[in-house]
Amino acid sequence: MTRSNNPLTRRFSVNPPALTIVGPRINSSRKIIAQAIQEKNEALIQHEARIQHEAGAAYIDVNAGAFLEQEVEYLPWLVRTVQAAVDAPLWLDSADAEAVEAALEVHRGKAVINSITFEKQRMDAMVPLAVKHSCGIVGLTIDSIRVPTEAEKKCEIAAHMVEALTAAGIKKEDIFVDPVVMPVGVAPEAGKETLAAIPLIRAAIPGIHIVCGAGNVSFQLPNRALLEATYLAMAMAAGMDVAFLDPCNTSIMASIIAAEALLGKDEFCIRYISAYREGKLGKK
Repeated sequence: MTRSNNPLTRRFSVNPPALTIVGPRINSSRKIIAQAIQEKNEALIQHEARIQHEAGAAYIDVNAGAFLEQEVEYLPWLVRTVQAAVDAPLWLDSADAEAVEAALEVHRGKAVINSITFEKQRMDAMVPLAVKHSCGIVGLTIDSIRVPTEAEKKCEIAAHMVEALTAAGIKKEDIFVDPVVMPVGVAPEAGKETLAAIPLIRAAIPGIHIVCGAGNVSFQLPNRALLEATYLAMAMAAGMDVAFLDPCNTSIMASIIAAEALLGKDEFCIRYISAYREGKLGKK
């Protein structure tokens, strides 16, 4: 909990969020975003950036991957457009090294490359860019053989990947390990295994960040927000510190605030109480 520095007006203030949020809404897989990118509709893109930032996203993810050959043009345009509207670092969501490099050239501040797998081709293409531009990088626990579901295998891949990244000159605090959340409707044990992987990775590789895209867990199931919110709370308890989620979803954000209070990450529940008084936790 923070306090005012002025002893005459000292009072408790709202605790900062314990969970770092990456806003995913500017993604070319969404029809409205793809159209805005093609038309270079700055107003719509900037609106999407602002509402996510104002709702609590510390990072904004930008994706132009639907356009293939034009991605090298569109991704840096997204970077300039978003950063003209919000003072936030961006996650550059692309598998195209040329597009990522073009985006890094115009990005202000410390960007994050989203993402790589533990495959030689992907590592060789992206790691030198992360080193050159001193940016962060997301590493998925996927190797050249398969996408593992077992917690121990996820941890093993993460350890090898982080070792390679740090050897290349990337600081641990700039590495975001993603243990890859899989849909439980397809693989019933997958959600549990990813939750088990988080503390294993945390213990084996101190100093890195662990990020999850919890929305994947509910793919093709009804009431996805309920499953996502529940899984987020479980992942937070396991040790996840960064989440890829829509901060404009008020029910999910309410669950995060509640989870922080229950996990002892909101001293005296000041943030929870403040959110309640502001009507952010649903009906009073």
